[in-house]
Amino acid sequence: MAIDERQTTGIREGAGREESKYNLEFIDFLQRWGTPLLLVAALITGGMLAWRFYKERKTETLDNAFVEYEAASGVDASPDALIAVADQFSNVKSVSLLARLDAADAYLQSVRSGAKPGARFKADDTFEDPADAMTPDDRTDFLSKAETQFNAVFAATEDDRSRQMFATGALFGLAAVAESREKFDEAKVHYERVIAIASGSSLNLQAEMAKERIASLDSLKSMPPLLSRADLPKPPEPPAPPAASGPPEFSPTSNIIGPAPDAPAADAPATETPAPEATPTPAPTSTAPTEPVPTPAEPGTPTPTPTPPTPAPAPDTTPATPK
Repeated sequence: MAIDERQTTGIREGAGREESKYNLEFIDFLQRWGTPLLLVAALITGGMLAWRFYKERKTETLDNAFVEYEAASGVDASPDALIAVADQFSNVKSVSLLARLDAADAYLQSVRSGAKPGARFKADDTFEDPADAMTPDDRTDFLSKAETQFNAVFAATEDDRSRQMFATGALFGLAAVAESREKFDEAKVHYERVIAIASGSSLNLQAEMAKERIASLDSLKSMPPLLSRADLPKPPEPPAPPAASGPPEFSPTSNIIGPAPDAPAADAPATETPAPEATPTPAPTSTAPTEPVPTPAEPGTPTPTPTPPTPAPAPDTTPATPK
């Protein structure tokens, strides 16, 4: 009996039908809402994957934009190359704005220096290619191009408080263009706009710089224009080197080597150089007795007869007799 009681304990009548009812309800729920739930789950998963791909793509685009910007900028920056980078990466705001500001600055630098971008110079500071020199038409054209780029940057950042640095930089550039055109009232307007944007913000330094520029506009009006090399007077020619002289001659009358005496003029009379006097040669001395030289007698005195000289004895030539 105990075993039968244990086997029958917990058995409830109709329990199987109730479980089958739950299964049927779950199956019915899946049939009714399974497809929409699967679609929602797929959409969520797909959205997450798309967002991840977008972030990776954006980072890659930003990296490529900065690489292209660094390649186009530099010492010999080409304004055309910088503008091409700005147009290619227009959706990358920082790179596009930086490229346009650098291109406009390159145009202004060419106007100030009088040389086109990328000009090469010789050792004497002249152009290797004369076409690299700025003409009045080139100067006007470059100022217009610089103004266009500065206006584009200011229009894109005027109402964006997070990009006020770009806006003030564009205004400073527009003021520089106006100063180059000697439109100082227009430059003052741009500086005043810089003060209005920068005052009371983290750009107080830019506001102070704009005030200093306004104060110096009067001195710019009286500043003499800068002359190009072609307008400067030609420097004097260097003196000719002295003619080369012959080798120095030796002077026989001195122990030093001096310059050759000047040649006599062609029309001057020739002067004869006196011949040196002959030096008498002394006569050889003799051991023979000298005869007295007669002294001239006074007038009226008889002249004595000269005594002949006594001849010298002859040598003895007789051989000696042996004893």
